Amino acid sequence: MKPRRDWYVAALLIGLAGLLLLVAATVRWLPCLGNDDSTACQTRQGRAFDYLVPVEPAQALPATAILAGIALLLVAAAWPFLLRRLPTRRPVLRAIALVVLVAKPLVLGLLVLAAPVVGVLPLSASPVLLIAEIGLDLAALVVVLTASNYRLVDYQRLLVAAVAYWLVGWVGVVLNALIFGLLAPEADVPPGSGLLTGVVLMICGGGIATLTATAQERQLPSGAAQNSLERPTHG
Repeated sequence: MKPRRDWYVAALLIGLAGLLLLVAATVRWLPCLGNDDSTACQTRQGRAFDYLVPVEPAQALPATAILAGIALLLVAAAWPFLLRRLPTRRPVLRAIALVVLVAKPLVLGLLVLAAPVVGVLPLSASPVLLIAEIGLDLAALVVVLTASNYRLVDYQRLLVAAVAYWLVGWVGVVLNALIFGLLAPEADVPPGSGLLTGVVLMICGGGIATLTATAQERQLPSGAAQNSLERPTHG
């Protein structure tokens, strides 16, 4: 059970993050239930209520900011559990991957949580934040592509977790805008935006748990090193 525990913990953290993001989106769009034309719903369609982009003019509801900020921190917290179960003979590569995969959700989460108290970043910081996110997303893609020598089930779990990583940022914002924009193309932010990210993260958490439950975990031979860093690349 012990080799599986880290995978289950990571799955739980990602799934819980998805649930919190789903609740945050629901709180934002609650006035739109049953009446998209109401004044309250029209107000919520403004970018001031964005909670995953802590840049002016965003002034998110405190509840959505807290829920989204905690969700981002949960995604960041999942990666140490995920990476220490992946075999590598070079600890420095594990350390680099950990920095890349934790940095984005950790920094975004702290910024989102701090927004109701200290305010959001100035509009001039938007390009810098976007470039930083794109750079980290590309670095995460490199991590995934260079992990092809892992066992198939390990690679599958890494890829599912990476989908959750990519969605908590500009990728998720764009996808939500494209999909829900089909229903309300005239809205600055179409009602329902954000729900997709929450649902997909919950699916990712469930996917990692399912892959773990059905996987045949490696059994170390008697007397083998117990440190996961010393395990061979091929099981």
